[in-house]
Amino acid sequence: MMSTLPGVPLYSACGYSGDERVEIPVGGYEMALGLPGVGTIGEYAVYDLIPRVRVRYPLGELLETYVAGGVGPTYAEFNDRRPVTKDLGGIHGADFGFGGLVGAGLEYFFMKNVSVAAEATYFIDRSHELRIEDVTHSGNLDSIFLNVQLKVMLFNSGARVPSWLML
Repeated sequence: MMSTLPGVPLYSACGYSGDERVEIPVGGYEMALGLPGVGTIGEYAVYDLIPRVRVRYPLGELLETYVAGGVGPTYAEFNDRRPVTKDLGGIHGADFGFGGLVGAGLEYFFMKNVSVAAEATYFIDRSHELRIEDVTHSGNLDSIFLNVQLKVMLFNSGARVPSWLML
């Protein structure tokens, strides 16, 4: 049994080069973990710090599409243990791992530093383990995320936008 709780990704672009750029986003999400016959036993949080390369392609003066991908470190931990688990013994799951992501999106610029984007990302992470009592479980944490984002770029973005939008 698994249900995903919303995550809060924080994005920071660290470099630009024409239509390509490198970003270092910090992302995370939690899912509720359950056992058959017991119910929800707690939450499993996954965080990532995966540098990604983004390649953009303009579809007009205000609209562009992009693809992105990267690999990097992840961290997962079991938390918020429920009282129903008092008879289960130890539940342990806090470790570092390695993951990756690939994605694509569409971005519309209102101004040179303000845009709205829709993005689909496939997150790949199979490097974490959870131990319940004396049994170790390896998990597949692969996930698909569909996001709508409002972006306000506080520094020179280098984005391709029409000259009449330059402030």
